[in-house]
Amino acid sequence: MKTLQDLIKDLTDITVEEQKINDYLQY
Repeated sequence: MKTLQDLIKDLTDITVEEQKINDYLQY
């Protein structure tokens, strides 16, 4: 079972990845 911190970390990682993709697509 995941802890709340694990879930928050997963969400943060996803947000970071999406930001990287957005940055990449802009160039």
